[in-house]
Amino acid sequence: MKTLRELKPSGLHYPVATYAEYKGRRYLVGTSSDWYTAEKIACDFQQAYIEAGWYTTDIFDSTCIDGRTKQFKQAYNS
Repeated sequence: MKTLRELKPSGLHYPVATYAEYKGRRYLVGTSSDWYTAEKIACDFQQAYIEAGWYTTDIFDSTCIDGRTKQFKQAYNS
Protein backbone atom coordinates (compact mmCIF):
# COMPACT_ATOMS: atom_id res chain seq x y z
CA MET A 1 0.00 0.00 0.00
CA LYS A 2 1.34 3.45 -0.91
CA THR A 3 0.92 6.66 1.05
CA LEU A 4 -0.31 9.93 -0.42
CA ARG A 5 3.25 11.26 -0.30
CA GLU A 6 4.41 8.38 -2.48
CA LEU A 7 1.56 8.94 -4.96
CA LYS A 8 2.19 12.69 -5.25
CA PRO A 9 3.09 13.61 -8.83
CA SER A 10 6.27 15.64 -9.13
CA GLY A 11 6.73 19.09 -10.60
CA LEU A 12 3.22 20.51 -10.28
CA HIS A 13 1.55 23.04 -7.98
CA TYR A 14 -0.72 21.38 -5.42
CA PRO A 15 -3.51 22.67 -3.22
CA VAL A 16 -2.86 23.51 0.40
CA ALA A 17 -5.05 21.79 2.99
CA THR A 18 -6.33 23.21 6.27
CA TYR A 19 -6.80 20.64 9.03
CA ALA A 20 -8.29 20.71 12.49
CA GLU A 21 -7.16 18.25 15.14
CA TYR A 22 -9.54 17.69 18.00
CA LYS A 23 -9.62 14.92 20.61
CA GLY A 24 -7.13 12.80 18.69
CA ARG A 25 -8.90 13.03 15.35
CA ARG A 26 -7.96 14.94 12.20
CA TYR A 27 -10.49 16.74 10.04
CA LEU A 28 -10.01 18.24 6.59
CA VAL A 29 -11.63 21.66 6.81
CA GLY A 30 -10.79 22.92 3.34
CA THR A 31 -8.34 23.25 0.50
CA SER A 32 -6.89 26.39 -1.05
CA SER A 33 -4.78 27.27 -4.03
CA ASP A 34 -2.21 29.12 -1.90
CA TRP A 35 -0.71 29.17 1.61
CA TYR A 36 -2.05 32.62 2.52
CA THR A 37 -5.67 31.56 1.97
CA ALA A 38 -5.17 28.28 3.85
CA GLU A 39 -3.71 30.15 6.83
CA LYS A 40 -6.58 32.65 6.76
CA ILE A 41 -9.08 29.78 6.87
CA ALA A 42 -7.23 28.29 9.86
CA CYS A 43 -7.14 31.65 11.68
CA ASP A 44 -10.84 32.30 11.05
CA PHE A 45 -11.83 28.87 12.35
CA GLN A 46 -9.42 29.15 15.29
CA GLN A 47 -11.31 32.17 16.59
CA ALA A 48 -14.54 30.15 16.71
CA TYR A 49 -13.05 26.79 17.78
CA ILE A 50 -10.23 27.61 20.19
CA GLU A 51 -9.96 24.10 21.67
CA ALA A 52 -8.83 22.56 18.37
CA GLY A 53 -5.38 22.56 16.80
CA TRP A 54 -5.11 24.10 13.34
CA TYR A 55 -2.63 23.14 10.63
CA THR A 56 -1.89 23.89 7.00
CA THR A 57 0.06 21.55 4.77
CA ASP A 58 0.42 20.22 1.26
CA ILE A 59 -2.73 18.21 0.52
CA PHE A 60 -0.61 15.10 -0.09
CA ASP A 61 0.92 15.19 3.42
CA SER A 62 -1.99 13.70 5.34
CA THR A 63 -2.39 9.96 5.56
CA CYS A 64 -5.36 9.77 7.95
CA ILE A 65 -8.53 11.85 7.82
CA ASP A 66 -11.38 11.23 10.26
CA GLY A 67 -13.87 13.56 8.59
CA ARG A 68 -14.56 16.88 6.98
CA THR A 69 -15.85 20.21 8.33
CA LYS A 70 -19.33 18.90 9.17
CA GLN A 71 -17.97 16.01 11.23
CA PHE A 72 -15.52 18.34 12.99
CA LYS A 73 -18.29 20.72 14.03
CA GLN A 74 -20.43 17.83 15.26
CA ALA A 75 -17.55 16.43 17.35
CA TYR A 76 -16.64 19.85 18.73
CA ASN A 77 -20.20 20.70 19.75
CA SER A 78 -21.03 17.31 21.30
